[in-house]
Amino acid sequence: MLIIVMNGYTFMAHVKPKTGERSWYLIPRVNTLWLNIVDKQLAEDVGISDKKKSY
Repeated sequence: MLIIVMNGYTFMAHVKPKTGERSWYLIPRVNTLWLNIVDKQLAEDVGISDKKKSY
């Protein structure tokens, strides 16, 4: 996970180590609520479910 804060914007990225594929999210602040929201969205975006635990 990579978090960049620039000019009041928070960008959060998850990187797939084997391929370098990245998923970027723009969030208003870094806290538990927003990290949970991004993690849930990331899981949906990359197809992780209760049956498939990793990507």
